[in-house]
Amino acid sequence: MDAREKSRSTVLESSKHKRVPIFVMMPADIFAIDSSGTPRIRKIKALKISLKALKLAGVYGIAVETCVKVLGLWVFLYGFERMEDLKMAACQEGKPQWGDRGPQNAGCYNSLLPGIPFFEDGKESFLSDYGRFFLEWYSGKLICHADAILAKASNLLKKYQENKQTPVILVAKIGGIYWWYQTVSHPAELTAGYYNTALRDGYDAVASVLSRHGAALHISCLEMMDSETPPAFCCSPEGLLQQIRTISKKRIHFIGRNTSERFDQVLGLIGAVDVARD
Repeated sequence: MDAREKSRSTVLESSKHKRVPIFVMMPADIFAIDSSGTPRIRKIKALKISLKALKLAGVYGIAVETCVKVLGLWVFLYGFERMEDLKMAACQEGKPQWGDRGPQNAGCYNSLLPGIPFFEDGKESFLSDYGRFFLEWYSGKLICHADAILAKASNLLKKYQENKQTPVILVAKIGGIYWWYQTVSHPAELTAGYYNTALRDGYDAVASVLSRHGAALHISCLEMMDSETPPAFCCSPEGLLQQIRTISKKRIHFIGRNTSERFDQVLGLIGAVDVARD
């Protein structure tokens, strides 16, 4: 960092003399996925110039608004360090060959059903012994990570949570992954780490972790309706919401928000109340 950069602090003074970091939102189209399903950065040279200018201007950091489009299935993602863990889990299962790699027949980012063997009914599908092993390991690692993070957060906020006058509520947001929900395999949820299918409830384990740490469950898509989603992608935001609501009623608080700015569901409820009063 040169003298010019040091002279331009990356924070501004607030009215209370506290240093407030400034972030700049980058264009959403900076990132894209090419035809092979690989994430790419567009116009990387221009981006580098822009980032340098922002740094010199004293900007603390950047933020990128992302929009998850109904493109396909996504893919299973895990780092090299997790491969060693997968190998250990496979050996403990008595199937060391299962630890060599993840599913090789699960498609890519832009894959669409049908035609993806892992998410169908077959010898090496999600219903096979290997499929169940991998999905339990994959989702289990993410749930353990959430458990560890919530444990630390709960410990830090414990005294504030117990304050009856101004209690602090710990909230965990989960993804509202509703596309392919009307299929048996729920591939979009599986690749995101939620082992939820038409034959297995994957959100109960999530609710158990939240309950253990006194956290509420937050989800979006409260206003979405099945009839307004693309038929080709077997979407069901209403089905997903109903499932999570049923689970959350057992032991945790359920909160949420709309995905888009619309109030027809709210207006519908108001209308129903007015009719009941009449």
